[in-house]
Amino acid sequence: MAAPTESSPSTSRHEIPAAQREAIRRAWASMLDDAEIIADAITLELFGRDEAYYQQVTSELREEVRTSTRRHVRAGLLTMAGLAAPDDRAIHVWRETGRRRAQQGVPLEQVLNAYSYGARALWETVLLQGSGTVREVSAETLILMGQQLWSALDVQNATACESYRREEALLQRRDLQRQLTVLDGLVQGRGSEPDFASEARQVLSVGIDEDLLAISCINDDEADQPTRWAEERLEQIGVQSHWLQLGAQTVGLIDLAGRDPAPVIDHLQVAARGRAAVALCSDGLKGFAVARQLASRAASSLPRGSREVVDVRDRLPEILLTGSPEATVLLVQETLGRLNQQSDSTRQMLLETLGALLRHGGSPTHAAQELFCHRNTVIYRLKQIENLTGRSLTQPRDRLMLSLAIIALRAGGDGESAPSSVGA
Repeated sequence: MAAPTESSPSTSRHEIPAAQREAIRRAWASMLDDAEIIADAITLELFGRDEAYYQQVTSELREEVRTSTRRHVRAGLLTMAGLAAPDDRAIHVWRETGRRRAQQGVPLEQVLNAYSYGARALWETVLLQGSGTVREVSAETLILMGQQLWSALDVQNATACESYRREEALLQRRDLQRQLTVLDGLVQGRGSEPDFASEARQVLSVGIDEDLLAISCINDDEADQPTRWAEERLEQIGVQSHWLQLGAQTVGLIDLAGRDPAPVIDHLQVAARGRAAVALCSDGLKGFAVARQLASRAASSLPRGSREVVDVRDRLPEILLTGSPEATVLLVQETLGRLNQQSDSTRQMLLETLGALLRHGGSPTHAAQELFCHRNTVIYRLKQIENLTGRSLTQPRDRLMLSLAIIALRAGGDGESAPSSVGA
């Protein structure tokens, strides 16, 4: 229901003579006795026009729309008749309605459509007056009333939009803060608390039996947004996620909603902007804290500056090593012995050879093919390795220790980074 403002150019007091202004006010005032009848007719027609929408809303909302329409019509008529008190002007009703509809989740388009239809319905009533059905209104007055009504509709829509969007932004900030609070609680292990878990499922829109992934991201490039790449990739395949910044790492909760985690991880891998790891929450929200810790350790075990997303299950040795840095340093020292004290070139050559041998089950032939050198060269280097370390690849425990030492070097476990080609 639109109403004019004093600033409306078509109704400026400098353009309309006082006598004509008075005629316009009397015309609007003459409709006040029929305000409720007009409003109820607008409401019924509105419900009929948008039947699909209003059938799915609550009876309380439909009743509120009926009451609100009455307020809009009466406040509009009072304002245009010059009879509204300062606190009862139509613009206050528009602002309140914009806020209220945002809180109720009514689409803004629905609100504006209702306003447009209300203005048209009121105009039809004005036309009836002009034709003499209700009360006689001169043609000149009728034209000016129409100008008032349609000019005011723009103001009405702008006012409602501004109020709606301001309230919507406020609600979004509150929702985001609530989500962050819930995620922080899950990180602290509160997912095992029944009441908290119930609230978390409601806030995060997570089903009680849905599979979840915990993801931890480390962005070594400060110029990039930590997780925007991940959110965008997940949105592309319709996967919901929530994020929380924890120090140098960003933690995420991914709702798989019945999906196989492997394709989701592969989809993230394509757009990786830093070091990231994911872990399946075997117990849903209850297991999120543990899964997050594992993902954090797995991400930390990746070489600094790398851009990849790994599954925790593929980084279990690295997670074990990162769990005890002191033991890892001792492991490297005791396992590699004098090999780790050689010159940089010799050390790199022997570590690359050791890595190739471990990858190929100790076979000099296959290691030589990977290293593009003669088999006898690999055998000679193997003897050097065994002499410097005091360990043999034929012994299961020695082979395990050497494999762990190589893994630790790749992650910088001894305070240095191993050559990029080293790997077990």
